[in-house]
Amino acid sequence: SKLDYSKIPPEPARPEDLGKWTFEDILQVSLDRDSLYPTFSLLPNRSPLLIQAIIFDLDGTLLDTEMASNRALNAPLSHHFRLENPVPLSLHRKILGMKPTEAIDTILEANNITESMMSRADYIKEFHAALEEAYPRATPMEGAMEILKELKGRGFPIGVATQSTKSAFEKKLNHLPELRRLMDVIVTGDDPDLRKGKPDPDIYLLTMKRLETFLKKNLTARHCLVFEDAPVGIEAAKAANMHAVAILDPRFREVSPAFHGADVLLFSLEEFNTTWITAPHEERWR
Repeated sequence: SKLDYSKIPPEPARPEDLGKWTFEDILQVSLDRDSLYPTFSLLPNRSPLLIQAIIFDLDGTLLDTEMASNRALNAPLSHHFRLENPVPLSLHRKILGMKPTEAIDTILEANNITESMMSRADYIKEFHAALEEAYPRATPMEGAMEILKELKGRGFPIGVATQSTKSAFEKKLNHLPELRRLMDVIVTGDDPDLRKGKPDPDIYLLTMKRLETFLKKNLTARHCLVFEDAPVGIEAAKAANMHAVAILDPRFREVSPAFHGADVLLFSLEEFNTTWITAPHEERWR
């Protein structure tokens, strides 16, 4: 059901109490549970949400690696069997979230490729080789550079929490030094201090801890804002007690109840209005 605006409490008299509101309360954003499209109302009339730090997922949120992944998924079958687009976006969407072995079996079965024609191991080997070649062609998601530059310019510390290995992260960003320079802290999936990956909250809590070291001051999870494109990432952010904005790429992810946990659901970083948030040092907060 839509948010009942009449039940939203009045704006707190003390600014420090504003952070006790939920993101949904302050932005007056509700998700239509049938369509999951966001509904915005009275945004200029509400006080912005106090945010101390912002954390981004990488793949599919800041960096368009899914298209690179799609090219790599197509490569083995296109090369050996001269198939044209054996992994269309509809099939790509279907395998997202599957275990790697299950995803490969689904691709091979969809193209009537038997084990004797190409083994799972051979497909994996060629896929990874193609992916290595595709990384340098990955481009920032629409609005990524603009939002990072604006937030950095306003003094928000920026963290990145990715399940990619450190080696893969570097390969993805080597040709994008300007994007890399906008990141203050990076935590990768093979970080020695990381116990569990998403949907556990560890990666976001570790990123916040590293941002505390970077800033030389304490942060509060409820004053951290996460941008994610995957349901497991949204689940991880909410488990960490952080606010979560889902950026849903309709090329690869279908609107589904899996995104119900997000505080806001958008279809591009360009749709996020940065006036919805404010930092402790900004005039608007004082």
